[in-house]
Order: sequence, then structure tokens, then C-alpha cells
Amino acid sequence: MDKMKIVFDKLGNTLDIWFGNPEDEVISEEVGDGVILKKDVNGKTIGIEKLNFISAGAEEIIEIPIKAVVRQITSEDNRHVAK
Repeated sequence: MDKMKIVFDKLGNTLDIWFGNPEDEVISEEVGDGVILKKDVNGKTIGIEKLNFISAGAEEIIEIPIKAVVRQITSEDNRHVAK
């Protein structure tokens, strides 16, 4: 997937970031602090969900502040990723 998909669910107060096909999700693994990893049938992480994205009592939001750092992952980086 060349593009990331970012979805904010205002009613559910969640933020989903997909870097794989959302339709391939078969496993959801909560890893702490309201962060859920979305995985495919092979256990590969294809997305991340953040629960309670906007703090309780926060003012109405018009923009969601997101800072992104994009870089190419190399085979050298992949050697250090736990499977």
C-alpha cells in the first residue's frame, strides 16, 4: 500500500491509521495505553488504533494535530524488527 489511511471516529473517539488493507484485519491486539495493533492473518501489523484519542472535556476540535515522519524502511531496519 503506497498511501496511509487515517480515520478519526468522532462518535467513538478513536483514531485509526492504516498502512495495509483494512479488509485484511483478522487480529486486534491491545498493547497498552489504549493502543491496538491491527494484524492480518499472518500476524503482520497493518494498522494502529488509538482509543480515547481526544481527552475528555477537550473543546470542540476542528483540526486534528498530527505530526508525521516518513522514511523508507530498509532491509537493515527489518533485521531489528521482532516477528
